[in-house]
Amino acid sequence: MAIPNPCRVAVLATHPVHYQVQLFRRLSQIPELDVTLLFCSRLGLSRQIDPTFGIEVQWYDESILDGCKYKFLENPLWERGPTSVYATISPSVFKEVTSNSYDVLLVQGYAGITEWFAIAAAIKKSCSVLFRGDTAINTHASIGRKIMRWIIMQALSKSVDSFLAIGTRSKEFFLHYGIKPERIVLSPYAVDNDFFFSKAEQLNSRKREIRECLGIPRDVPVVLYISKMIPRKRPLDLLRAFEQLDVDAFLLFVGDGPLKPHIVNHVGKKNMKNVLCVGFKTQEEICKFYAIADVFVLPSEYDIWGVVVNEAMCFSLPIITTNEVLSSADLVANKGNGFLYKAGNVEMLHAALQNLVRHRELRLEMGRQSRMIIQGWDQNASVNGICQGISMALRH
Repeated sequence: MAIPNPCRVAVLATHPVHYQVQLFRRLSQIPELDVTLLFCSRLGLSRQIDPTFGIEVQWYDESILDGCKYKFLENPLWERGPTSVYATISPSVFKEVTSNSYDVLLVQGYAGITEWFAIAAAIKKSCSVLFRGDTAINTHASIGRKIMRWIIMQALSKSVDSFLAIGTRSKEFFLHYGIKPERIVLSPYAVDNDFFFSKAEQLNSRKREIRECLGIPRDVPVVLYISKMIPRKRPLDLLRAFEQLDVDAFLLFVGDGPLKPHIVNHVGKKNMKNVLCVGFKTQEEICKFYAIADVFVLPSEYDIWGVVVNEAMCFSLPIITTNEVLSSADLVANKGNGFLYKAGNVEMLHAALQNLVRHRELRLEMGRQSRMIIQGWDQNASVNGICQGISMALRH
């Protein structure tokens, strides 16, 4: 079934996130679609203390919304503070959806009250509902949580017309909770590949200059970590595995968080001249670190996706990560572009790291495979999936 022209689409989001904004800006370029982004809060657009970093950051300014049609929903509870549990509760979404002639509502979560206000309004207006969110089966959840999630998913199943899976683990989640395969469409969790491909090309001739500025020797392989320095991300595992290498290499940590002082202190005590922590960097700034790296490592014990894996692959880097980084099921497992290991197993991480640091040709070949794989996992595929989901929903 073709999408009617125009088809008015409302996309509900807790706050502006650049990966989402990039995707929905691209979606709005489909001629048949009239896309409006509905934000529950301005989180990220002003300087605030990030609770996981423990430092004050401003993620973006409002220019990231250029080219998008958007509204900030009324949120009287925002005054309690952007990190409050009330910060994204926007009852006004009910009036927004019922007062406008939207054909489709796309929600991206089920844990918040606002999403259910929006879904109720869509049902009242006979507006089709799509669901696209960060979903995966949590085998470690308590019995109580599993029962609660089952109840929620049954309610969601009755309210949603099409489910958009962001990857293999997301599809497994929907199937686990009884969603029929014919109601599920793949809309990959992707980054703006063109942006990162372009940056990789621009920075290629500056690698030596960037390394010199950072004090990194010219010819040693660089192992890169980009993520928050929190226990769940397990950066200390990487440091321990790196310490055991018997060949020259350099370890670069990009990010901030409560574990950063521990790493800096350890590096200082051991006088490790081949480890550097550069702290928090913006998306624009991190590109130069990808550009000078030879191996990318994300040692998380759990990540609902792990978008830095996508970014690293755009820079033709081999990947070492864990089975619990859920993007690995689509981007690394059995793909020939890296190694997977069990989270927390420092010996396995060390073995993978040693293999790649020792063998330049293996790094290059795996890097080439990364680039080939990520070319097909892009925002165009994400948009195509959403359009397919819209067509499916409108048939119901």
